[in-house]
Amino acid sequence: MLALIVLGASLYGVVDHVLVNFHAGELDQRFADTWDSLPLPVRGWYAVTKTVGPAPTLAPGVLGQAALLLLLATLCNAPPGRRRAA
Repeated sequence: MLALIVLGASLYGVVDHVLVNFHAGELDQRFADTWDSLPLPVRGWYAVTKTVGPAPTLAPGVLGQAALLLLLATLCNAPPGRRRAA
């Protein structure tokens, strides 16, 4: 249950960081004049990869990856006596 909560919080953190970076794009000196003319997918990609903005999307992403691996390890790890013979 805790892994699901952390996974949800991580997803929220990634979305929040991407939105902060997206809105900070027009403040970046490299894109200040052209930010509004860039296509939406390009602006989104710049926000996800932290080309613009101060918020790292990797930090909550790694937290989510750890929670997902813990969840999968918990669900897929059955006791030896309960495994079916092939």
